[in-house]
Amino acid sequence: MTCETWFMEGKLKANEHFALIDNENLSELIDYFIQHPKQALEIINNAHRFIEQFLNKKREFHIGILVLAKYFYYSKQLELNQKEILEIIQ
Repeated sequence: MTCETWFMEGKLKANEHFALIDNENLSELIDYFIQHPKQALEIINNAHRFIEQFLNKKREFHIGILVLAKYFYYSKQLELNQKEILEIIQ
């Protein structure tokens, strides 16, 4: 992976959460997964399980607020104590 986003791509593992494809192995991998559909489904299911952690909208909202509060705190744009931060997310 060349960049990291909210989805934490750096935690994804090749051939566990996705099939690592390049121009040289594309047809080989297609043939492999046609011959091994259970392994292809396992990768798909692993990817779905990884994504599940981001599907709780309320939790994601709260995490986003905490990230913003931390950013504003460390950039000295906002002074909050722990109690005030907890009040924001409730």
